[in-house]
Amino acid sequence: MPRHLLALALGVCAGVAVMVVAARGIALSRMLYLLAGLIFAGNLFAALAFDYWSMLAARFIAGLPHGAYFGVGAIVAISLAAPGQASRDVCLMVTGMTIANLVGVPLGSFLAWSLSWRATFAVVACAALLLILALRLWMPHVPALPNKGFRAQFRFLGHLTPWLVLGAIGLGNGGFFACYSYVNPIMETVASVPTSLMSAVIALAGFGMNALIWPSPEQYQEAIRKVDFSFAADNFYRDETHHDMDIVLPAALNFERYAPFGVHGRKVSVHRPVKPQGEVWEDWKIACTIGATVCDPETFFHGDPVKACDSILKDWGVTYEKQQGVLPNLQTVEFFPPQTTGKHEKALLRFDGKPGFRTPSGKIELVASLQAKHGFPGLPVYVEPPKPTAEYPFKLLNGTRRPYITHSKTRSDQPYLLELEPESTINMHPKDAEKLGIKEGDGVWLVSPYCDHKVRAKVRVTILCQPGLIDAQYGWRGDQETQPLIPRKNWDPISGYPCCNDVCIRVEKA
Repeated sequence: MPRHLLALALGVCAGVAVMVVAARGIALSRMLYLLAGLIFAGNLFAALAFDYWSMLAARFIAGLPHGAYFGVGAIVAISLAAPGQASRDVCLMVTGMTIANLVGVPLGSFLAWSLSWRATFAVVACAALLLILALRLWMPHVPALPNKGFRAQFRFLGHLTPWLVLGAIGLGNGGFFACYSYVNPIMETVASVPTSLMSAVIALAGFGMNALIWPSPEQYQEAIRKVDFSFAADNFYRDETHHDMDIVLPAALNFERYAPFGVHGRKVSVHRPVKPQGEVWEDWKIACTIGATVCDPETFFHGDPVKACDSILKDWGVTYEKQQGVLPNLQTVEFFPPQTTGKHEKALLRFDGKPGFRTPSGKIELVASLQAKHGFPGLPVYVEPPKPTAEYPFKLLNGTRRPYITHSKTRSDQPYLLELEPESTINMHPKDAEKLGIKEGDGVWLVSPYCDHKVRAKVRVTILCQPGLIDAQYGWRGDQETQPLIPRKNWDPISGYPCCNDVCIRVEKA
């Protein structure tokens, strides 16, 4: 695979070089025909490739028109645009790249899995034929650019600005295409994602995440700002988390949604939602609709969250509609056996129906054989955590709960919750507070060696917090946000989860 990617990249470079040197006298409209023909030829050759070297040649040919087509296409779009509309028309032209990444990449992955990798190249070749037809029907004659000599092509490189632009494009596009090129093998070989789900994984890679609950969230925000297109689905518009999005999709509230259903022992509860306000959709419907559009409608239940729930419930012998019919009561689902003892002896634990525990050996494993199989220690390995120092004497425990605030809920945009707790509050042991001359309700600053600014908070002095420990909350915004105190390092090698509480800080009285 790496050599095929290299062949494509070399073709891109060679195509632009040939266009600069040899194609200066060719009409631009004719040049588009030639480049579209190369797109067709390269991908058709790839679909028919009979060995490694023929595929290598096909990828080189397919790369030849790649950059050149965008360059010529932009010039043609500008020359044909109405006065004042050139930027708009160029943006419309390059929108094809965005659509290709959002729809074409997942579709190509799905075709390669469901039919053959040859099918993906064949579809691209057919798209090139449609391009040639469209040029034939709608492209007027566009003459060649004035030939001012070979050296004139490079005079602009005497200024710093084009070098900065070229560097940004090279690094940005290089990383972007590397991500899409290697996401399949990484997800399949490292994350063990089934090949049949790869088109969904590629599509949902851009679906969204709460970037502000992770360590050093400003790095995630900066990465989001640099992507071509991003969107969020939420119940409310929150400027702190949505100002970098291109689109914010309004999501239904709990009383307006069908999914998910609840499982309570042997009983299952479902929703009987009220009519949604406006045109909001629940997040399950948004996700399933995207999947049905870019992948396969059957796989994603035609965007219907009830059908998605039924795909699970029917295996349990019930349906969503049936469970709605008994509301407000809950009906026992016979699929779940009554509580009993000795499940390992009665073959009620293992998926293969054999007696024993749900481990590879069927026994209680003190040494995790599954982890050992994948190269990890079978027993926990102690790693020395960072120790407090004179400069940073407190261990930070970030993520404490309050009865009225759960998990990653945003604090700073909910008036009722702000009445209960108007600003971020940390817990500190009375002995630590006395040493620092801090009293209940005092304002303080939290300082971390990994953060370039201080974080503001109020102090609650309590014996519920151990000496040497600062018990803080995340979810606040602005200068009260605590996640920037934590670095993006020391990831757990097995789960991939960050060590959110593995950092030492100091507290300064404000």
